Amino acid sequence: MKYLMIGILCLLQTVSAQVFNRSAVLIPRHAAVFANPMFVNYTTNDDAGLMLRAAYGLDKGYEVDLFWVPGLDNTYVGSSVKRIIFAKNFLISAAAGLHYFGDFGLDGRLTLSKTFNRIVTLYSGLDSDFVFKTVTRFDPATDRNKDETDPTLRAWFFIGTETFLTKRLSLLAEGNLGITSDAYNLFGLGLGFYFQP
Repeated sequence: MKYLMIGILCLLQTVSAQVFNRSAVLIPRHAAVFANPMFVNYTTNDDAGLMLRAAYGLDKGYEVDLFWVPGLDNTYVGSSVKRIIFAKNFLISAAAGLHYFGDFGLDGRLTLSKTFNRIVTLYSGLDSDFVFKTVTRFDPATDRNKDETDPTLRAWFFIGTETFLTKRLSLLAEGNLGITSDAYNLFGLGLGFYFQP
């Protein structure tokens, strides 16, 4: 009961939606889909969208995730591959991927999670994007504007919880706080649906 209360308290806090992904990987040939409404707090304006994620368990402890976020100024499309790198009293996973969100980017993520009573999982970690941002600059030599690639590192600290309501249905809540000047804040709450062959 104590752990359920901790999970509920985590759900009631301000939460975010960029990762929505604990450290555990799906069993091979098992799948899950997630729908997470989210609020994005940019430096200059706010936005809202719906993060849709599909996950599939591969052999040898890998999981592949596909992301689609319609409804923002730009549609986010991405994918990542995740693997557990430490498993004792808690799990640590590492993930790498790529995305397009107005600009192309490479993703990296390190997640630590702890599950209580097989129902509530608390997770936290660091998420980073190396974005190849296109910027337009005036070139005085040609007297014209010129598009250039400006590599940018964005990083977030995230904290979240996943609480299983039934064996195949979970409630997720997450908060992402931008820790670099170009990173925005994300907050969200959503559902996960798990499938097995």
